[in-house]
Amino acid sequence: MNAGYSKSPIREAICQFKFQNKKEWDWTIPGIIYQKIEKEYPIKKELTAFGFSFPLKKEDVETTEYLPLVKKPEGMRFLNEDKNRIIQVQEKTLSIFMQ
Repeated sequence: MNAGYSKSPIREAICQFKFQNKKEWDWTIPGIIYQKIEKEYPIKKELTAFGFSFPLKKEDVETTEYLPLVKKPEGMRFLNEDKNRIIQVQEKTLSIFMQ
């Protein structure tokens, strides 16, 4: 009797680790991880967050000063050649995706 599947019923697997570290985020961590996995995950993509900043109107003071779109780096994503496996590194978080 064959216990295996000819087609796996699992379409996607995600594993995420959250770390509690009181130290400030060290932006060299994604590079250190990439050095270890670059052969299997050669594609690098920066994760960024976008946002707007608007000034608040104070009592009897009107301002027309607006800040531009803010782009903030949040981490790195490393993909294999087939782009079906991903390792994502963010502040206090490590995520692994597989399809």
